Amino acid sequence: TFKKIIKKHKKKKLQAETMKEEEILMALVNNSQYTGIEDSVQKLYDESLFRQENVAVLNGMELKDLLGMYGMDEDSFKDMLMQQSENSIKVQLALEAVAEKEGLQVTEEDKAAIAEDNGAEDAEAMIAQVGQDAFDTYAIQWVALNYLKENAVEE
Repeated sequence: TFKKIIKKHKKKKLQAETMKEEEILMALVNNSQYTGIEDSVQKLYDESLFRQENVAVLNGMELKDLLGMYGMDEDSFKDMLMQQSENSIKVQLALEAVAEKEGLQVTEEDKAAIAEDNGAEDAEAMIAQVGQDAFDTYAIQWVALNYLKENAVEE
């Protein structure tokens, strides 16, 4: 049916958009230098590990048991989590540097779009859910990523 065709087209468009974002972020991170990020990486790693351990506890098991259900051992998981934490910090710092260098600001339209993208009624509802600091951090990164997508030169 026509609805299925539209849905399939939207899914492909979203996948292409996600791939473009990943390529931009990978290029940005790979072409940036980072110093003194160890504490931030460790803090994010600790927070992420704590969340995963809580998921296991809520399911009445230990982390190693939960990971076993996904075919992972604890050491491999912790290595992956550390790598993800490092990449997340690098992306955050790189996007914030782009925003600062380009003088980017978060507009009311941006806030509304961010809320919509995240399924919130409006920016205030999202802020109430995640907190002002988390929203502001996400928002400036969102603006910087959109700036990069609009100005990226395809090779």
